[in-house]
Amino acid sequence: MLGVRGTRRYRIMGRMTAAVRRYRLSLGLLAAGIVLGAAGGALLGAQQPAVYRATASVFVSTSNASSVEDLASAGVAGLRDGVSRYGHIATTPLVLNRVIDQLGLRSSAAALARRMHVDNPAGTVVLHIGVDDAQPADAVRIADAIVRAATDTVAERVKAGSKDAVQLTLLESAGRTVGQVQPDIPLDAAVGALAGLLAAAAVVLVRYRDEVRLRWRRWTAPAGQDASTPRHPPSTFE
Repeated sequence: MLGVRGTRRYRIMGRMTAAVRRYRLSLGLLAAGIVLGAAGGALLGAQQPAVYRATASVFVSTSNASSVEDLASAGVAGLRDGVSRYGHIATTPLVLNRVIDQLGLRSSAAALARRMHVDNPAGTVVLHIGVDDAQPADAVRIADAIVRAATDTVAERVKAGSKDAVQLTLLESAGRTVGQVQPDIPLDAAVGALAGLLAAAAVVLVRYRDEVRLRWRRWTAPAGQDASTPRHPPSTFE
């Protein structure tokens, strides 16, 4: 004979099995939504047009360096914590508007900034400034122009009496590091799976909306009141 625990466990398993049988169509819809959404997201991500990224590298140092050795020591001493803010200068309208005017680009400073990638490796005084574009030659041209404009802007600030006696020195031009940006297929698939799950959940809710309403009435109805009937009688004017 089954004990009390065994009986309870058997009842729970029986209820779970009955629920799965009852709602297996809904579970199938949810699973199908996830699979189809993930497949659609991955397919759309793979069909995106090719994008190329060109990255130029600059060295941040104090402006009183006169040799390569002085440049290296001046760059390391006391600048590591503040290098990232000089990378931020490259994304400002002050720099990007100058680039747009020089190259005759049909873009705004904000739109161009969204295509940029500025990185400062930890523990270094090097900035990597990259630009994405559909044409590799244009990506190289824009990235190099941004580096030149940022270098000139920092130099102008120093001449104007800025407290930061800093200069930017080109280490590597963008033409040597241009490459195609690979689409993020896993991320596209995850977004598609989430969208498919939400769509399938909406279908399931519509399918069982009457049952959900009845259960909600049962949970919220006062003791002794039949939840299947409305709380108030219908008006004769309705």
